[in-house]
Amino acid sequence: MIAAVAEGSQQNIYLPPSAKQVQAAERAKPEWAPETELPHQALGFRVQLYGMKRHCDLFTSRQLTALSTLCDIVKEAHEQIENDAKGDKAYADAMAFYLTCALSRLTDYMNSLCTWNPTNENVGHLFQRQAIPIVWDFVEATPVYGKLSYAVAADWIAGALNAVPRDCSPARIIQLDARQPPPEFQSQPVVSTDPPYYDNIGYADLSDFFYTWLRAVLKQIDPQTFATLLSPKESELIASPHRHNGSFELAERHFREGFAQIFEI
Repeated sequence: MIAAVAEGSQQNIYLPPSAKQVQAAERAKPEWAPETELPHQALGFRVQLYGMKRHCDLFTSRQLTALSTLCDIVKEAHEQIENDAKGDKAYADAMAFYLTCALSRLTDYMNSLCTWNPTNENVGHLFQRQAIPIVWDFVEATPVYGKLSYAVAADWIAGALNAVPRDCSPARIIQLDARQPPPEFQSQPVVSTDPPYYDNIGYADLSDFFYTWLRAVLKQIDPQTFATLLSPKESELIASPHRHNGSFELAERHFREGFAQIFEI
């Protein structure tokens, strides 16, 4: 630990860490952590080369302790909400999803790859772009107080919900493989597409950073969506060599043939 930053009346105050602060950081031992392995050569990040082999390696012990504790609290809140709502499970499930979204948002600011913004003197979140880069001098924020607390993350989710239009027509949303649409979509298809990112961004691999924490809370509520330890990837239409034994030629063929199938429908 290099320094501690405190909020002053007019500006931040930078202090040397005390022995008590160092001991507090070293003493934390999480009861649970996401020990799923990172892919060996995924698009978008190379932190594996620096010894970060599992998702839990992207966090300090203290961060893991705080986040796993918040997972337990959200689970308890889910049960309490259902009891208070006289058994209204749908309402309790929805609230648990929103509370977990706040937890997911918090992880972006609470990991060992967050940077310090010297201009604004605050913590920069990990996903400033679609990648997980190595950071040598990371910053750790508190999840219980200040602008990066869980309460602030929950307020942000609530604000997003309040901005959702309430008088729009209902929509049917389906998550499926574009190469295998259901029959009702094949009769009169209208295709509007944002093309995949070829060999540039591996969204599925990157999404596991959030998926592991979402699953920790929601797998009992929605076992179908969170059936797998990591997010499904086989049908993702990108040219990622690490999914084809390191062969760029096979990865490119997978992308081109799959993309062609979409427009044969």
